[in-house]
Amino acid sequence: ADMGPHTLSGRVLEGTAGVEGVHINLSPQFKSDYQSFGGYSQSDGQYKIEGLFPGTYQARLNKWNPQGGRTLFEL
Repeated sequence: ADMGPHTLSGRVLEGTAGVEGVHINLSPQFKSDYQSFGGYSQSDGQYKIEGLFPGTYQARLNKWNPQGGRTLFEL
């Protein structure tokens, strides 16, 4: 299936510092060939998700604790 023409980019911050390793997941709330789109924030907190179609998405952000595998936070 073709990818959409839109890109979402941003930065995950804690205070003024970028946060690395946050998973950003977008689930389309409309009929789509794709169940979700996603990516991870880089060391400066920047992320970019490409191939999006116009429409409404549900966003979920989480970061895993590498020591225990549990979620450190989830939005």
